[in-house]
Amino acid sequence: MSYNNIIAAKQPRNTKKVEIHLIRGKSLAGIPTYAYLAVYQHRVRDLKLSLMRNATDLEKYGVIIESGFGEPDEATQRYIRNEYLVREIKEEPMN
Repeated sequence: MSYNNIIAAKQPRNTKKVEIHLIRGKSLAGIPTYAYLAVYQHRVRDLKLSLMRNATDLEKYGVIIESGFGEPDEATQRYIRNEYLVREIKEEPMN
């Protein structure tokens, strides 16, 4: 199931908006990680509070659409912007 199908299945028409957030953190081995997370606007506050507590299950707050180690490369950034028609990606540090 694609991301668009997931959103269509869960979202009543014209009632909720989705934001794309770039979450940065570290793996248990200390390696830098990133995840692009599609989050409904009404869940953003809860996500930010959870990130400050440093124990976050990202899938509880949205759909992970891309993730990896290090920094997202140019192709990944372009894919996110083009595929999801993103004008602004909100960056969130994971403490």
